[in-house]
Amino acid sequence: MGSPSITTRGSPSRAGSMHLHSPRPAARGDPTMHLVAHSPLRRRLATTARWSRAPRVAATAATIVVGAVLVWGWLGAGLGGAAAVDGDRRRGTPAAKAAELIAAAGRVAAAEVEAAAADGVLGAAAPSRHALDTPATKRAAAAAAAAAVATAAPAPAPAPAEADMAIFLQVSAKSLPLFPRLLARIHHPRNTYAVHFDAAIPDADLAPVLAAVAATPAYGANVVIMQRSRVTYRGISLVLNTLDAMEVALRSPVPWTYWLNLSGADYPLLPIAVQRRLLGGAALTASPRTFFSIVPAAAAARNAEARLGHLHVDPAVAFLGDTPPPSLNATPGARGGGLAPVRATDGGWVGAPLYPAVKASTRQAEAWMVLHRGFVDYAARSPAARRTLLVFAYATTASKHFFISLAAASVAWRPSIVTNCLRDVRWKFRGRTGGQHPLTVDAVERAPAPDGDARGGDAADDDGAAADDDARAGGRNGSEGVRGARLPAALRLAAGAGVAYPFEAALVGSPKWYARKFGTPNSPLMDRLDAAAGRPEAVAAAERYLAWLLAGGDGSAVRPRGSCDGATGDCV
Repeated sequence: MGSPSITTRGSPSRAGSMHLHSPRPAARGDPTMHLVAHSPLRRRLATTARWSRAPRVAATAATIVVGAVLVWGWLGAGLGGAAAVDGDRRRGTPAAKAAELIAAAGRVAAAEVEAAAADGVLGAAAPSRHALDTPATKRAAAAAAAAAVATAAPAPAPAPAEADMAIFLQVSAKSLPLFPRLLARIHHPRNTYAVHFDAAIPDADLAPVLAAVAATPAYGANVVIMQRSRVTYRGISLVLNTLDAMEVALRSPVPWTYWLNLSGADYPLLPIAVQRRLLGGAALTASPRTFFSIVPAAAAARNAEARLGHLHVDPAVAFLGDTPPPSLNATPGARGGGLAPVRATDGGWVGAPLYPAVKASTRQAEAWMVLHRGFVDYAARSPAARRTLLVFAYATTASKHFFISLAAASVAWRPSIVTNCLRDVRWKFRGRTGGQHPLTVDAVERAPAPDGDARGGDAADDDGAAADDDARAGGRNGSEGVRGARLPAALRLAAGAGVAYPFEAALVGSPKWYARKFGTPNSPLMDRLDAAAGRPEAVAAAERYLAWLLAGGDGSAVRPRGSCDGATGDCV
């Protein structure tokens, strides 16, 4: 409604009395006050109003048109990005809004002129209601709109594409104290997470961790705690556990693109946002990839004979249905290891019946992977995967053979293989290896024992989540390896901000995405890695290294001369 109008009402008794009442409906945008005269004084009042309004009508019309142009020039410069955020691309561009504003101003001015003409303010020379809708007026409006666009700020550059991720965390009793910080560092609201806590973890230790997860609102939307199950880390039950996690991810409403699995003893070397951006790059979007750290063919052939050529029984699958037997934490399968070799009556090995038929097709890689969603669906749900699973049902370290052999034997997925899983794992120290186990990267060097034995048990112990448990269990089940891992120099876990870590410089300069394995929760090394993770040079090294890996195509290409150093990510 407009402002109350002054009305002079004539009556037999009191001519010329005046009252306030609601005005008649005004044209949209009409700023005028309408004078309705019903008294004998109407001629004098109308004449006074006409001559007082004439200059104002012309000034108002001109001011509105010019002001519209200037205001939109300011709006285009200050609010150029607002239209893009609004989402209506056709109506939100500066040119469209400028034209709309100019047209609106024209309508307001036309209404002003029309109202004035109706009251006789402009006399016989008053323009018609379409007087402003002329070719000259349209050209002026177009010129004003073009000027507004020319002065508007450029639209912001689109954000880099990112790939949503599905991440599976396998947490053992030893890595449980490391889990809260790991999840906090890799959590992203658009990813999905599946977490499995080993059945060997005491309930009293697990309860506060679960309570902390439940008390974190951000985790409630996309972190799934899987049902605890028995897992033999060298048996087929570890593969089944991984397939369960894949199924959880596939059922998630999050439209993720890449899946990866982590041990609770892993730690990120790159921020999760950078990982998402790298996985969302054009090369990985155009051609799906699967990342494996593949063992050389000669070594893989030797290992396969011992691991796949003889029968081993996994006790973790020795029950029917969906109800595990009681005393879950007391079972050998829950404690890790526990594979039972099948022996003949004379004490010799019993060979795996299917191994000779598949020997030439088997492959070996580390159990840690980065996989495209299409391959995850293929591994978890396809008939070919179910048949392949039976081949490895009685093998040791099945998780190191099942997934890579499945990919290599698939016509569709063989070309997708990239020969690195983007994990930095340290196997050597001062020129010697740590046996079958990766070294603990947050350990520090100490002097050898007086007897000269450089054995470092706490650094050599496996984190419980690694598929390769041969060194620990080799003396019990006949697999290759030795009981315990001798280190080239004794290492111990240490705390304190002033501690020097032998592997720190290598990890800070690594182009990989994760490092393993860690042994100390919230160590100073983790703080230092966090500080270095987002540096431009670290991100650039990861980008170059990924580009070099992808240049290998199906994984058979060697490093191009003069490109990147596969160990450091440096490019020349």
